[in-house]
Amino acid sequence: MHYDYSTVLDRRNIGSVKWDEMATYGVTGEGIVPLSNAEMEFANAPEITEGLQEFVGKRVLSYFQPTPDYFEAVKGWFCRRHGFTLETKNILPNHNIHVASATVVAAFTEPGDGVIVMEPTWPGFFGAIEQQNREKVVTELINRNGYYEIDFDDFEKKAADPKNKMLFLCSPHNPVGRVWTRAELQRIVDICCDNNVLIISDELHCDIVMPGYKHIPVATLSERAAQNSITFVGCSKAFNIAGLDISNVIILLNCHEANDMPNIPEEKRMVTLRGGAALALKGTSVCYNRQINRGLVAWAAEQGIPTQYIQADRIRDAGQDLTAGASGGEAIALNVPVRYVNSMSPVACKRDIEAVYLLAQQALRKAGEILG
Repeated sequence: MHYDYSTVLDRRNIGSVKWDEMATYGVTGEGIVPLSNAEMEFANAPEITEGLQEFVGKRVLSYFQPTPDYFEAVKGWFCRRHGFTLETKNILPNHNIHVASATVVAAFTEPGDGVIVMEPTWPGFFGAIEQQNREKVVTELINRNGYYEIDFDDFEKKAADPKNKMLFLCSPHNPVGRVWTRAELQRIVDICCDNNVLIISDELHCDIVMPGYKHIPVATLSERAAQNSITFVGCSKAFNIAGLDISNVIILLNCHEANDMPNIPEEKRMVTLRGGAALALKGTSVCYNRQINRGLVAWAAEQGIPTQYIQADRIRDAGQDLTAGASGGEAIALNVPVRYVNSMSPVACKRDIEAVYLLAQQALRKAGEILG
């Protein structure tokens, strides 16, 4: 199967969030790519579009629910790729990570409880915490010349506070690009289990990791880890299908069904996908079943192009250099100077967007030099 990484797609005026948002700042120049959303500018793999076209061709887009094939696709993918063995009852299809984050906060904490986050991190966690009237508790990652590490002394201190009931963990981490080591993850698990802090592990970026690095699902570390964690996964980043609006919540807690937790009041139980999700469910099945195995990382490696991880999910303060190297992530960039933007704001200010656009232009020029 041929994969097209050269065609420049025109995504203006078709409803693309980041392209339309860029236009609101008056930036419309040719050769500029907005970095305000973490998604790819390449066309979807043919297997995805063909699979969806085949499904739509049946001309029935009525109410839909996950099929046995859907669950087998999810289970097969995570077993093959990550050694993560699941049962159907552990898998809860969900609209997206925003919905999942808000739901677990409501289900497993009470108003006024503290929820720990490791900043900088994905800002969607903040809305989930604040909208449920919980308290955001920040532990800052340590930046050692562009390589980020966990401040375990500070984290352990905050986890020991009985008011703090939950940790939002990004693994691999968005936006700093770290693929946490087994030792780091084990220490997180030990601290959280010792202090009754539930781990919510957002592993949405797990399928795009640079060569030489391995993603380790938190729940696979031990039975203790599995019983004190909930995992978020999905195809949106690795397969560039965020527009289908679907993720999966993995729950291995001692319960018979992911959506039937006996200790959780009915009004707080996890929200599942309802009718209208036909394309989202089919899209996930296609991605996991059709063995799309030449991702951007593999392609760049085959071409001999040096790569590094860039994550510009939210852009605000272009204040520090990022030299994270090949540690993992969802996007590929040529090895040119990049600015990491430490931001928690969903909308970037015009000055810093322009700074990132300038760097993007530099990247395009460098691409031309490398690719001839």
